[in-house]
Amino acid sequence: SQSALDTVVRDALRRLLAHRAATRTLAFDDLITRLRDAVLDDSGAMTRALRERFEVVIVDEVQDTDPVQASILQRGFAESPTHRLILVGDPKQSIYAFRNADVDSYVALRNRCTKPWYCLDVSWRSDPALIHGVQHLYAVEQPFLRADIPAMQVRSAYPVPRIHGPAGQAPGLALHVTDGTD
Repeated sequence: SQSALDTVVRDALRRLLAHRAATRTLAFDDLITRLRDAVLDDSGAMTRALRERFEVVIVDEVQDTDPVQASILQRGFAESPTHRLILVGDPKQSIYAFRNADVDSYVALRNRCTKPWYCLDVSWRSDPALIHGVQHLYAVEQPFLRADIPAMQVRSAYPVPRIHGPAGQAPGLALHVTDGTD
């Protein structure tokens, strides 16, 4: 039953926490939550220490930020008028929900930062036909179902395709839709 499973899980967690306390062991999440708690502490000592050490903070892949990490960045640097928080990321790639990545945390943090925002509009990875095909898919209102995540126009760094399909054709994006009977 569910209550028996809940009891087993609670007991296992209690034992794990007791073991970690007895062996003075910290997990990665413990480090992050302790830093968050210290940064959010009313005394401000940790926030001052971070700001004294780092004038500029660059966060790559910021779309994978979870709410705990975002609160550290928010208090530690986004709220400071004298420090720079540089966010590098693409919210459309926020795919790590299993690690608590949260696109809302990204959007809130991004919106807290002052402009200018710079968007990379050249792709060094994809051929022109693929970019054209993907942009055609995104050519609808709110392609990501959110007004705060726009589909940016991108161009390929390569003027001609580097990948060729049958008979020298440049493959783009091919979608094959079935009626479900195949």
